[in-house]
Amino acid sequence: GRHGTLVTKTPGGGFGFGGGGRGPFVIPGEYTIRLTIGDVVSEQTVEIREDPRNDFDPTMRAEWTETLLGVWGTVGAAQSLSREVRAMADRLDADLDVNDALEDRLRDMERTTGELSSRLNRLYGSIQGWVGPLAADQEAQRLFLTDKLEELSDRWAELQGDVPG
Repeated sequence: GRHGTLVTKTPGGGFGFGGGGRGPFVIPGEYTIRLTIGDVVSEQTVEIREDPRNDFDPTMRAEWTETLLGVWGTVGAAQSLSREVRAMADRLDADLDVNDALEDRLRDMERTTGELSSRLNRLYGSIQGWVGPLAADQEAQRLFLTDKLEELSDRWAELQGDVPG
């Protein structure tokens, strides 16, 4: 199994699988699966076992999964920020009237947050392909991109204050 919600209700009222990529495999153990349809809730406990073909230390596996979950959370935050910025940029095309300097800042933020999201997704994919500690370059990327997300989030909060209601 994988972490996260497998089936999500979409804004249009329908249902879709996934939503933004696949999370890491869960750590072996007991889990409760819950299905809710209307007012009816059904639960069942399942046991997830490690694939017997995998030969790695359980502690290292748990640390690797924790790292993946951390990067996955950062990916989600970056995607959310990118969607917010893109929605504001779309308003520029539709009805938002701002001066050229502010529009340039918004367009730059749109490009930068999109690039950040893309780079985090690539990092996640490279980490997911190998069970073990991060390579030095992966750790350096993780730290840099996490710092960049914080910086862009701060810039976005400031930029939003400059955009008319």
